[in-house]
Amino acid sequence: MKPIIETEESKELNRHAEDIKEICHKTIVGLEGDDYSLGTVGKLKRAFKVLDTCPITTKMDSQHWQKLLDMTHDLREHIYKYTTFISMIQIRYTSNNANIENLDKTIQKANLDITKAVLPAYNKKDGE
Repeated sequence: MKPIIETEESKELNRHAEDIKEICHKTIVGLEGDDYSLGTVGKLKRAFKVLDTCPITTKMDSQHWQKLLDMTHDLREHIYKYTTFISMIQIRYTSNNANIENLDKTIQKANLDITKAVLPAYNKKDGE
């Protein structure tokens, strides 16, 4: 089966989709870090450890910190789902052998709903 979009347009769509996925991947690495760099979450945890010894910040509500961690997790999940959606669109409109019917159903059902993970509560005394 021939792709819906002609060859040159298909190549251009692929380039744009790959660029968007790369941006999303870099954003996730920026949040989580990787083998070579510390992500935003790690930097915040390190900064928070320093704040644990400050007499003023020890009065901070640890639920606020936990909410920040939860929201960061949700953001990462949204970006992951978004890049998956981009891949489905990319395959749907550029592949010669895609199952168009199944992709259309999957694309139609796609949303950003995420399953809330139960992250371990942050304990300022533990520093972790």
